Amino acid sequence: MRATQRALLALPTRLPFAHPHPHHLAPPACRAYSQHAPTPPLRKPSERIFPSARTRTRTSIARSLSTAADSASSAPAGPTGQTVDLKYDLHQPRSSPPAKEGEGQPGAVVIAHGLFGSKQNWGTLGKSIAARTGLPVYALDLRNHGASPHVDSLHYKDMAADIVHFIQDKVQPETRGKPVVLIGHSMGGKATLAVALSPDLPKDLLTGIISVDMSPQRGALSKEFMGYVDAMEEIERAQCSSRKQADEILQRWEKEISVRQFLLTNLTRNPSDAPFWTFRIPLHIIRRHIAQLGDFPYSPADGSTYGGKTLFVKGSKSAYINRKNIPLAREFFPQMRLLTLEAGHWVQAEKPREFVDLVEKFVSGEEEVGERPVEEV
Repeated sequence: MRATQRALLALPTRLPFAHPHPHHLAPPACRAYSQHAPTPPLRKPSERIFPSARTRTRTSIARSLSTAADSASSAPAGPTGQTVDLKYDLHQPRSSPPAKEGEGQPGAVVIAHGLFGSKQNWGTLGKSIAARTGLPVYALDLRNHGASPHVDSLHYKDMAADIVHFIQDKVQPETRGKPVVLIGHSMGGKATLAVALSPDLPKDLLTGIISVDMSPQRGALSKEFMGYVDAMEEIERAQCSSRKQADEILQRWEKEISVRQFLLTNLTRNPSDAPFWTFRIPLHIIRRHIAQLGDFPYSPADGSTYGGKTLFVKGSKSAYINRKNIPLAREFFPQMRLLTLEAGHWVQAEKPREFVDLVEKFVSGEEEVGERPVEEV
């Protein structure tokens, strides 16, 4: 049970107050925050887009993922062609049997997180995957997230180029040039799919990919994502001296504590003795380019396909992978398998043991238990 609980890194059970105030001193009020400030409309429980304790229906999820035109204010910009060096955490297996040798055998596992996430969300799961597969696991901070560089693009071609550069520059020199298994969740899932479909994909880069609850479908993001950017910008303007004060402001946008705690993992003091908390993610860049995250840079009409081993992992309570986009995914990835776990969008956090099991089987080449028919998804 403890191992399972530790795996829920993206769903902390309490706010990690790093510098609690002395009990006899009340923390100063945020400078720009007023209890009488206009309150943005709160979303209904059925419209949650991050994990929550409530059970979400397929209808409500589809509503929250609406691709209405007002979800994005402008068409997405194109790629810049600029590549950055990604930060990462490396999880080495402590004592495992040597990985299988031979052509096509992976030398490592590389993991890409979702929007507003970071490599720390995959800490415990990364260790578990390393132990079970006998392979080193590299958990990335994607561009404009975590400790990785800030750059004026969120285009999936640019993200894919970052990942390819990382594998070639950091991973393969340590694994004697072996290909990797690439895993991505949500935004990271789309970036993973873009890597596989790149026309310039090196033949020795991938042995297979896993997209966790994300399809290659195009569509505007739900407007709630921009609401979170609004909330984080308001927190920065308020010049809060504690995480608690930041959380109080965020409550005006989001009542679900697990969502707030996830978003507040991005709070930092820079430098460490700075009087106010700020967000380590570049909110102005995310605001400017958020439309890119709903887009996808490839189309079956382009002849874009990836013939390698591909696994889509769907959460049964999530609508990100659905009847409409599964045929599209099959056009891109003719060798794809589709497996469903009883979970929401955060499959790996809600079902960590089952998720690690299927990753181990995928890496080792074992046959998974049969695919659930599309009609039941």
